Amino acid sequence: YAKFREYSTERRAKRAWGERLEEFLRSRGGLTWNPVVAGRELDLYVLYHEVCRQGGVEAVVNNKGWKKVTAALGLPPSCTNAAYTLRRNYYRWLYAFECQDV
Repeated sequence: YAKFREYSTERRAKRAWGERLEEFLRSRGGLTWNPVVAGRELDLYVLYHEVCRQGGVEAVVNNKGWKKVTAALGLPPSCTNAAYTLRRNYYRWLYAFECQDV
């Protein structure tokens, strides 16, 4: 039961975060498409929280932490442009949100 409650709580937190992001993006013109990396939809929630866990995008860039972010997202090592693609998507969709959220 505890695992179910933990999963349920995490799901609610993810949904609430997604609603905040959606509202923020809508005020800036909206998310025009769902970003895709390695053939699957990019989980912006995991991307955002992993970057923040590492100290924010500036810290990830300075410490070359994109491999850790790639691993957190479960992207395959064969995705050779993952760091570039994640960084580009982060700056496009999440950087201003991070700045406003801090």
